[in-house]
Amino acid sequence: MEISTPLQGSTAVIIPAFNREKLISSAIENVLSQDCQNLEIIVVDDGSSDGTAERARSYPGVRVLSQANAGPAAARNFGISNTHSEFIACLDSDDLWAPHMLARLLDELKSDPQIDVVMGLPQLARIRADGLSDEIFGEPGDAFSRSVSGTVFRHAAFLNKVGFFDRELRFGEDLDWFLRAQECKVQIKRLDVISVFFRRHDGNMTKGKNMVDLNLLRTFKKSLDRKRTASTA
Repeated sequence: MEISTPLQGSTAVIIPAFNREKLISSAIENVLSQDCQNLEIIVVDDGSSDGTAERARSYPGVRVLSQANAGPAAARNFGISNTHSEFIACLDSDDLWAPHMLARLLDELKSDPQIDVVMGLPQLARIRADGLSDEIFGEPGDAFSRSVSGTVFRHAAFLNKVGFFDRELRFGEDLDWFLRAQECKVQIKRLDVISVFFRRHDGNMTKGKNMVDLNLLRTFKKSLDRKRTASTA
C-alpha cells in the first residue's frame, strides 16, 4: 500500500485501547501536553466493554474508531489506515511520553530524510494505587527495547518498506515489525534518552506471560524462515 499526497508536517498519534476507561484520559492528556502542531489523535477502541470510547470522545478533536476485539496489532493497523499524516506516532493506552519528547522525536525525523524511525529508551514505572505519581523502577531500556509504544515512524516508509503489523500476533507484534524493518534495511535512530514510561499495573496484557505466550520464539522463527526463503530465491 502506497501513501499518496501525505499531509506534510502532520502527525497522527495512534492509541489502541481495550477496556482502558480508567487510563485513556491520562494517555490523551499526555499527548495534548506535548505541545506539537498539526497533531491528530486517533484512539482505536478494540472492542472494549467499558466506557473507553465514551471517555475518549469527551476530548474535543480526538477521533475514536471502533472495531471488534482483534488485538493491538489490528487496532494500530486500523488507525494507521485511516490517516494520511506524514508521520505516525504510536502510544499504548497505559504508557506516557516524557515531557516534550514527541516534539523532539519528530524534530529528529524532520531534520534527516534518511531516517525512517526514531525512538528513545523506555523506562519502567509502576502506577500507584494511592493515585500519587508513578513509581519509577529499573534502568532505562530494561524492558521491551523494540516496543512500538513511544516510537515515531515516517508514514510512507512504514507502509512502503515494511508494511503493517502482523494482526495474527496478539503479542510480539512490535518485535516482529522491527525484525522485518531490520531485514528491509530501514534506518532506525535511537536516542540515548528516556522517551516513554511503560506503566506496570494489574491490567497489563503481558502480565504473567512467558516467552511462548509473548510469541518471542515465534517471531524469531518467522524472521529465520524469511531469511532462508530470501537466500534460496
